[in-house]
Amino acid sequence: MGLATPGGGNLSSAEKTGEKMAQALGCDGADDVLACMRGKTTEEMLAAQDKQGGVLEAQTWFPIVDGWVLIDKPQNVFAAGEQQKVPLLIGTNADEGTVLAPSITAAQYKMMIAYIFGGKADEVSALFPIVGDDANSALQRLLTEMAMAAPSKFAAVCTADVDQPVYLYKFTMTSNDPRFARFGSFHSLEIPYVFGNMNKGTEMALRPEDVALSEAMMNYWTNFAATGNPNGKGEPEWPAFTIENDRYQELGPTISTRNGYYPEAYELLKSITGL
Repeated sequence: MGLATPGGGNLSSAEKTGEKMAQALGCDGADDVLACMRGKTTEEMLAAQDKQGGVLEAQTWFPIVDGWVLIDKPQNVFAAGEQQKVPLLIGTNADEGTVLAPSITAAQYKMMIAYIFGGKADEVSALFPIVGDDANSALQRLLTEMAMAAPSKFAAVCTADVDQPVYLYKFTMTSNDPRFARFGSFHSLEIPYVFGNMNKGTEMALRPEDVALSEAMMNYWTNFAATGNPNGKGEPEWPAFTIENDRYQELGPTISTRNGYYPEAYELLKSITGL
């Protein structure tokens, strides 16, 4: 693992960033550079990057295939069934893209689709069309389904392929905070429900359904952490996902089991990636 410039994600750029950080920390001349860097505090790391003009500014974290920590790209490891054989609980929110997508025009959307997807651009545009002049909604759906949901289903399928239990979910609750309600079930909204602190630092007035969902999710998550199975007394049964049943748990104002987790987006992702 390492750092790389945005769009990079390769070993060479990650190593160069590591060398710059070692120099900024005063470790580049040490007998054991790695031990020296590991001995630094968080405060020293931040001070060093600020002193050197922000070594880590404009850098993005990527998984780096280095032949040591990562022997291959994670998607290839999962596709080959070489991941750790452990149970998996995974899912996404119904409106992941609403807070992630920039404002975009129809012309920009079409240009982006052509640039990113090349020969598959027509298929992507057909599944995520611009309705009227609203390119923003199309991009939000694209990010929700292709960047979040379909990859999650890929991980679920690969885990089921190695005979491990999988529990898939879609979070559909919306915020009661007036500042955020328009974003729907946006990216990261589920986290306060998992930790039971939905109204910390917000203007959200807790509804009975918020409390009930949070309690259920805390029980699901802690049961899974303890046993590899989210089910326990008092909560709606959460069936395991299989490739055949395509089941997932909808976590919203009511909790229910549904079938068919973004099938079209998943098939399109497989077509694009060849995985």
